[in-house]
Amino acid sequence: MANIQQHRSSQRASLISDWSINTSTLLMEHLEIVHDHSRHSHSDFNIEPAVGGSTLLDPGFSFKVASYPWANKFVLEIHEYDEGISDVCFIYETILLSFGFDATTKNDGNRAPLVVTEWGHDESDASGAYKSPYTSCLTQFMVQRELGWMVWVLAGSYYIRTGTQDSDESYGLLDHTWSGYRGTDSLTALKQVIQETYLAYGQ
Repeated sequence: MANIQQHRSSQRASLISDWSINTSTLLMEHLEIVHDHSRHSHSDFNIEPAVGGSTLLDPGFSFKVASYPWANKFVLEIHEYDEGISDVCFIYETILLSFGFDATTKNDGNRAPLVVTEWGHDESDASGAYKSPYTSCLTQFMVQRELGWMVWVLAGSYYIRTGTQDSDESYGLLDHTWSGYRGTDSLTALKQVIQETYLAYGQ
């Protein structure tokens, strides 16, 4: 059993290394496969994979979205949590653009939609996180740029997480027992962001 686990660990390490070093080759090959095997590849995907990120060791990795047949179906995703970067929205937004949020404003040959698939904060009203500079600056930025987003997270607790049973999730929209919301004012603020996002999209 130990030999099997070691072999699997070795395979996984090798795969991660291959992806990190040969991203431009492997990623493009897999995107082509998904595009070619989609039943309605000229309208929408039946297969919608999300490619997990890893540290890029390939210094020459780059590509132009417009050069590929799936150019109009390519979406980038990014995570953003409070790292204490700046309480000044203008500065914070400038830094976000340098982190990859400028994908929607690149030149015509390399522009792509962007979805913030993870962002969030302590959802309890007592924390006050829902009105922090991070939250107000990021949500304002996402709305202005018409970015899609998903908040982390719905779950209020876990059966087990990092070895801890019945682990609490302070970022959860639901409370620990999943029987109600963790915060009232926090939820109201999030609903406002949802409404503003829909308005930005003209919905």
